[in-house]
Amino acid sequence: MEYIKVIYYSIILWLKKIMKKGNWDVSFIQDIHPFVKITTNTNSFFKLAKHVIIERYGNIFIGKNAILEIGKNTYFNQGMVISCQKEVKIGEGCLFGPSVKIYDNNHKFSKNMGVLYKFKAESISIGDHCWIASNVVILKGTHIGKNCVIGANCVISGNIPDYTIVRQKDNLIIEEMREKLMKKKILVIMPSMFIGGAERSLIGLLDSLHREDIEVSLFLFRHEGELMSHIPAHVNILPQVNQYTTFDRPIVDLLKSKLFLFGLIRIWSKIVLNIKVKIKRQNKGVWKSMQYTSYYISKLLPVIKGKYDLAISFQGVPFYMKKN
Repeated sequence: MEYIKVIYYSIILWLKKIMKKGNWDVSFIQDIHPFVKITTNTNSFFKLAKHVIIERYGNIFIGKNAILEIGKNTYFNQGMVISCQKEVKIGEGCLFGPSVKIYDNNHKFSKNMGVLYKFKAESISIGDHCWIASNVVILKGTHIGKNCVIGANCVISGNIPDYTIVRQKDNLIIEEMREKLMKKKILVIMPSMFIGGAERSLIGLLDSLHREDIEVSLFLFRHEGELMSHIPAHVNILPQVNQYTTFDRPIVDLLKSKLFLFGLIRIWSKIVLNIKVKIKRQNKGVWKSMQYTSYYISKLLPVIKGKYDLAISFQGVPFYMKKN
């Protein structure tokens, strides 16, 4: 009777092969129960080696261009599910308990739209001679090595090494669904971090901007000053750019460093400032000098790379920046 049953099952399987889409590479003698539902699609590939047993009420789905391979002498108990949208490869001599489910995909979803009829898929591989116990769920991107034991009710993802026993404690984790935050990017510009009131205020400002929805970058003309070590860890300090150090370096130092053009512009901005101060009878301050220097030197400065939602020029340092 057993031989008659296997021949009957094999004939049913071959009739399914003729009627279904996709490419089937199936050995003729198989013990696949007629109540196992097999769905294949355009350009899908279904490879079944010799002596595979699948008990009743199984469900196999292979999407377009997806690949499912099952090795020889592998056994599936009742109620197995394989959903293959990309690639699932199962080795030889494996044992699967009742109601094992294998998904190389899941639905895309969002807080506003809910679940979508679109999928994200990653391949799954299961090595030779593994025992997958009842009610195990194997998720996309899982790779299980050879000779592994996966305990009942485990939810598996990631890499499981060869010769591993996996058990799972029954901890229920409930968390709020969150939409992926689009962080606002803020650029803060500062000459240096020497001790001063403005520098201390900047440290306080940077501390207050430590939020999940904000990404802060700090551009310093010079990476110098006693308060450099007090910059919060969440702040991205941009690399120092040599041309920007020319604002408050001595002019003689610029000429010695062969930054002749920057030195001449500094001299020119001082001359213009002195003339305007005398004409308008205004007080001449350090920051007013930097304003004139910035105005004349801005065309020679390299662009600070990156896109930002807000740029803050701290301590009154002017910047003529392109709006992106």
